Amino acid sequence: MNERRPGETSTASPDGVWRPYEDPPLLAPELAQGLAEDRRVAALRRYLLSLVTARAAPVHVAVAFNGAFFGFDTLAGGYPGGPLEFDRFPEVAHGSVTGALPVGAMVRVGTGAALVPGEVVYKEGAHPDCGPEGDVPAWLSGAPADAVDPGHRDRTEAAGPVESRERLVVDTDAFGAGLVRPAQVHRLRRKNRLDEFGHLTVTARHPRERADGSELEHYIHHMLTTGRELLLSELAPMSLTACLPPGSHDGAALEMALRGLLTTVSQVLRSLESETRMWGYYAFTRKSFTARMQDGGPMGGQVLESMVVSAAKAAVPRDRSGTAPAVYTALGTALRSRQDGALLLQGTAYPLAVCHAHALAADLVTRETDETTGLLHSPEGVRLRLDDRWQGGGVWRAEYRPPGSREPMHDDAGLPVDVPLGRGWWDSAPRTAEPPVETPVVVPHSAPARPEGLAGRPAEAVPESGPELPPTSQDEPANGALPSPPSAMADATPPRHLPGPDQQPAYEWPEDEDLDDCRLVSVADSQISWSQSLRLSHTVEGFLPIPARILKKAPDLPEETSLRLVLRHEGHGLDPDDTDHDTTLESHRGQYRLTGFEWPLIFYPGLILRMTHRYGSRAINAETMLLSAPETVDGELIEHCYDRRVLTRDGACHSRRSPLRTADLSPERLLLGTVRRLGLLDNYGRAMLPGERLLDAVRQVFPGTRGGQGALKSALGRMLADGILITEHGSEDSHGRLHYPPQSREKVVRLVCYVPERRPVSSSVTAGRNGGAGGRFAGRRSGHQVNGHLRKLPPGQRASDGQRAAYRRDRELLGMTDAELPPRHTYVPPHQRSG
Repeated sequence: MNERRPGETSTASPDGVWRPYEDPPLLAPELAQGLAEDRRVAALRRYLLSLVTARAAPVHVAVAFNGAFFGFDTLAGGYPGGPLEFDRFPEVAHGSVTGALPVGAMVRVGTGAALVPGEVVYKEGAHPDCGPEGDVPAWLSGAPADAVDPGHRDRTEAAGPVESRERLVVDTDAFGAGLVRPAQVHRLRRKNRLDEFGHLTVTARHPRERADGSELEHYIHHMLTTGRELLLSELAPMSLTACLPPGSHDGAALEMALRGLLTTVSQVLRSLESETRMWGYYAFTRKSFTARMQDGGPMGGQVLESMVVSAAKAAVPRDRSGTAPAVYTALGTALRSRQDGALLLQGTAYPLAVCHAHALAADLVTRETDETTGLLHSPEGVRLRLDDRWQGGGVWRAEYRPPGSREPMHDDAGLPVDVPLGRGWWDSAPRTAEPPVETPVVVPHSAPARPEGLAGRPAEAVPESGPELPPTSQDEPANGALPSPPSAMADATPPRHLPGPDQQPAYEWPEDEDLDDCRLVSVADSQISWSQSLRLSHTVEGFLPIPARILKKAPDLPEETSLRLVLRHEGHGLDPDDTDHDTTLESHRGQYRLTGFEWPLIFYPGLILRMTHRYGSRAINAETMLLSAPETVDGELIEHCYDRRVLTRDGACHSRRSPLRTADLSPERLLLGTVRRLGLLDNYGRAMLPGERLLDAVRQVFPGTRGGQGALKSALGRMLADGILITEHGSEDSHGRLHYPPQSREKVVRLVCYVPERRPVSSSVTAGRNGGAGGRFAGRRSGHQVNGHLRKLPPGQRASDGQRAAYRRDRELLGMTDAELPPRHTYVPPHQRSG
C-alpha cells in the first residue's frame, strides 16, 4: 500500500538515535514548557531527522509527535506496540461517512474481511466541484468548510455538523511492513475498498464550531477526546500526566501539556532546515527532493516544473492586451490526472510528490518573479502564488495583468508566495472594500485561556458587503509554534485613544487587571490557600492586595484590622525584621490590601506567592517556591517560581510608578522598555506592539526622550538583526484593538515582539551563593535527570516487587488510578544520570 520515496533507503538509523522502550523517554516534562537542556533538544533533533528519513510519506508535525510520544522505532520501521491497542482505534472505510479524523489519527481500515491498523499521514480536500484535471472554481479556493456556493455559507439554525469530502492517505506499514501485500491492495481497489491510488475518500462530519480550525487544532481535539486513552496509557514511554503540575489533572492542564509538547516538536522539526524542507506542516528530506528533481521519469522534476508553468500560462488570455479572470489550479489533482505517473503516486508516494511539487513551485515563482512588479518574467504579466493549502492538495492562483495596466494588484503584505491568502473565496462575490490580508498564525507556547478554547472562534459579524473571509485554518505557523485556542487573546489588548489631527498616536496604558488575579489552590475546613503574583506596585508602595473572592471565602478577616503577615523565601534565610510584619487590612478604591510594611529587597516583581490563612487566626502566610531547576531569563538568574507575564511587564526598565531618567537610557533600552511596557502580552511573557507606531510610543513611555528618530530606527534595525526583537503578524479591528493571533476580516499589522530568553542553568551556578538555594540544588552537580519510564523485559522475566511498588507509588503521586505495572514491563524510577 506504501512505496518508499525515491532516492532513499528505509533502514539504518544513525548512532545515538532514540530507541523506544530501550532508552529513557524522549519527551521530557520540561519540553512541554519550552525549556530544555541542549542535550535533550539535540536528542530530539536526531530522532526527528531519523524519523523523516525513515518514513515513506512526508512527516506531519502530528505524526512527528506520535513517533516521539508513542515510540516509532526508526530502525525497526514501526511502532513496537506499547499503548497502541488496535481494537480501540476508530474504524474508517472508503466511501463512508465518518467522524472527523485528523492527520496523526490511528485508525482501522475496513477491507471487507478484516480491519487493518494504520496511521493517517496525509489528507486533503476532495470537493466534488474540483475538476479532474486540477481546475478549481474560484469560490472554492480558500472557502470555509460550510461554504455552499460563491460568497454564501450554510449558517441556518437547523444546520448540523459540517460535512467535508476528504482524501485520506493511511500508512498501513506504520505498525509493521507487509500487513497489506501488493496483491491485496490490487484486490481492494477492484472491490472499491480503496480508490485507484490506494487511498480512502470519505465524507467527514466536523462539529460546526471546529470545522475551520487548523490541522493541529483538529489533532489536539481528537487526542483529548477519541485518543485520550492513548495519551494517558501506562504503556506509553512517558504518560502525558508526567508533564502536569502536581495536583493538576483536568482537561485544561492536559491540553496545555499537549500543546506545549506539540509546539516543541514543531519547532525542532522546523529547525532541521539544513537536512529537510517543510511544506505547511509536512517535513521531507532535501535528499528526496533533489532525487526527484534529477529524475527524468513521469513524476520527475521536469514534469513537475511543466505543470507549474502550465498553471501560470492558463491565466494568459488570447488577446494579451485584455484582461481575464484569475485561474485556480489544484496541483494534487493535476498530478493524479497524469496517466503515465499513476503507478508512482500509489499510497504514501502521493503526498511526497505533492509536497515536492509545491516546494518546486515556490522555488520557481520566487526565482522568476520581478521584485518591483510581483509578476513572472515568463509567462510575462502573470502573478502566481498559493491561494489554498487544502483543496485538491493545494490550489495556486494565476492572475494576468496586461501591459500598461494600472489596476492595483492585491496586497500580499510581503508574505512568501507559499502562504495561502484565500483570494478566490473573497473574489467570489461583489465587494466595496479590499479584504484584509490573511497571515499565518504565529504564536509561542500557549496555554488555553479557558477550557472551552477548543470550541473554535466565536461567531463574528458578517461584513455588510462582500463574502465572509474564512479563518486562517489552512495556514501553518511560520516559526513552528502552535495556534492558541482562538479565544485565548482575542480581546486582550486595551482600546487606545484615536489621535486628533495634531496629535501623535497614543495607546492607553494597559491596566493588566488579569495580572493581579489570584488562583485558588484549596479551601478546607481549617484554612484557605491561594497563589498570586508580586507586582512592581506592591514592592514600591509597600502593600499586598487580598482578592475579593478570598475575602468572601474567609469572612473572619474583618476590615480595618491588624493582621500579621509572615514571609518566607524558600531556600533563603530572611532576617527576622523581614519575616514578621504587623499590617493593616484596609479598603483602597474598592479593593482590600495589607499595608504598613516594606517588602524585603530580595523579593522582586514576578515572584509567585503561595498564600495561606488559617480560619480564626490573625495571620497570613506568604511564601515563595523554588523551581524544580534554576534558570536564567535574559541573563538574570531565577531560582523561584515566577509569572512570566509579570516579569515582562514589571521588569521593564520603566514604569509609571518607578520612573528612570530617560537621559540615562540607550536607544535599545528605550525600545525594549516601550515594547515590554505597552505591548500585548501572551501567556509566556512575549510582548507585542505594532511596528509602525513603536517609535512614537517611545515618547509616550519616556516623555523626556531627546534627539530624533534616526537613532531609534538604527537601534531597532540592529535589535531585529540580532534577534533581540523579532517580528510577527497580528490584526487590528476597526476600533484599534490589537489581536494576536490575527483574526479573520481584520487589517493585518506587523508586530515588533520581545521574547524572553529562558535558559536552564547548572546547579553549580547557584551553589555557594550567600543565602542562595544551593542546598536544594546541591545534588545536581553534573549529568541530567532521567524521568521514570517503562522498559520492556525479555521473555520469561518479570519485574521485582520493589519495582512494582515504585511504579505504584509514582503513579499515585501523578493522580493516576491505573497503578499496577503492565505485564512484560519493568519500571525505571526517576534518577540522576552522570556524564
